[in-house]
Amino acid sequence: MCLSVGLAACTGSATSGASTAAPSSSGAGGIASPAVVSAPASQAGSPADVARVYGSVPIPTAPSAQPIASASEGHPTILEMGAPVRVSLPGSVRAVVTALGPVELTPAPGTPSTPGIITVDVVTEQGTLTVAAGDFSSRDETGRVVTLQPRSARSVTATPGHPARVVVRGTYDGGAAQVTWRHDGRVVAVWDFNIELD
Repeated sequence: MCLSVGLAACTGSATSGASTAAPSSSGAGGIASPAVVSAPASQAGSPADVARVYGSVPIPTAPSAQPIASASEGHPTILEMGAPVRVSLPGSVRAVVTALGPVELTPAPGTPSTPGIITVDVVTEQGTLTVAAGDFSSRDETGRVVTLQPRSARSVTATPGHPARVVVRGTYDGGAAQVTWRHDGRVVAVWDFNIELD
């Protein structure tokens, strides 16, 4: 007696389509032998066949957005330029700060460096956050300090629903560099980037 269900070998044939063996009585007790159902030969075929036989297979939903790094005065973070950081600061201040750039300006002919514009966007979720151009500093891969000059208001204040922006300018040689943001003199975030000179 075959006890495997859904195997074509149990039916004694390899024909396609579903076939059902009716229950039959065996022995004096009239115990019915189990029905043998052969699975469709197409069940290993197209996705439509698989869905019909086994039902729909749930597909995991991709995350809607990349997670945002967190930082505070006691726990700074390092990011790639363009990445946002959610900061928690004294006074129950919570904000998302993003550094963008540098936008490279056209250097003077024969100059082995280029001016670059860095933009910092501040979106406050709770509390009030004042950010100044002087809160930002920059160095290149050799450790040389790159002086940043304000290209916007020297100090801006963001409140919920009213974002703010700081724009600074520095002159960079080719290679890696970074810009550091300090709040009350303590490092909160560092953004890394590269300058490519043709």
